[in-house]
Amino acid sequence: MVRTFYFIFSLASLFNYCLYSQTISARAYTDKSKYEVGDYITYSIEISHDRNLKVYKPILSELIKGLDVINSEEPTVEDDQGNKKIFYRYTISKYDSAEVTIPSVPIIYKFGNDTTSLQVYTNPVTFLVSTLPVIQNAEIKDVKPPISIPLGLITFLLIVAVIILLIALAVYLYRRQQKKKRKHVHRKKIYIIPPHVKALSELHKLDEMQLWQQGKVKEYHSIITEIIRRYFEERFKILALESSTTEIMEQLKRVVLPENIYKTVNNFLDNADLVKFAKYKPLQAINEQMMTQAIDIVENTVPVTSSSSNSGRSDAR
Repeated sequence: MVRTFYFIFSLASLFNYCLYSQTISARAYTDKSKYEVGDYITYSIEISHDRNLKVYKPILSELIKGLDVINSEEPTVEDDQGNKKIFYRYTISKYDSAEVTIPSVPIIYKFGNDTTSLQVYTNPVTFLVSTLPVIQNAEIKDVKPPISIPLGLITFLLIVAVIILLIALAVYLYRRQQKKKRKHVHRKKIYIIPPHVKALSELHKLDEMQLWQQGKVKEYHSIITEIIRRYFEERFKILALESSTTEIMEQLKRVVLPENIYKTVNNFLDNADLVKFAKYKPLQAINEQMMTQAIDIVENTVPVTSSSSNSGRSDAR
């Protein structure tokens, strides 16, 4: 009886595994197979899956070493009779000749409400990057031959130049005369708001709007993420608004920050990605945590000044 039970259980598990494996597939490809050094290479990942699956964005950082990521586009989704297709496109480049192979990329997904993470892999992609041909004994030539200007054209250009100089002189004298007539010169003061002050003000306004409390969860996560991304651009001079979470974390590694801030930023951006791309519905605690994390990120990366050097804030340069 026990053997029969284990036999039936094994068959059920095998059937369940086969069912999972048939509901998703992934393939990778480039737009061409041969490139020259410095060319832009379009690398694409296409994921076809059943509507009931929850699929997460692939991570490429460890798989494309030796290649430069120029751009990472937002994914596009196609819906076809209950099945979905997600297209991820990346623009990459290589500045050395070689035969390049991008290995299989793992795609993580979950089935329905199941908490078990499964994986499916793309195919590896190989392409050739070659240098431009160089003719060693060729004669060095100008890109274009010298242009001969007729004498009549030179005369015309001189006349135009003289007219322009006369007009410029007249404008200069007129403005100088107008300045003399002014008794008082009013100078407008321009105040530059520091990035951390601007970010904290925007976070306070967002908190008062109570978007997620009104059911506008996705809008809330989109706005709070944009505030932090714009703060990163203004504070650390990195590309954050158009970069993926992985790309932002790679750029932040060049900034001296406490380890706990790196973890907070990564958790903050991961939660935002789940809501934006995986249609994840966060709990109330997550929504509140997003605001707390955003404020902590800003307050703990404020530049240290002479008056705040003993305040315990990080020296984020």
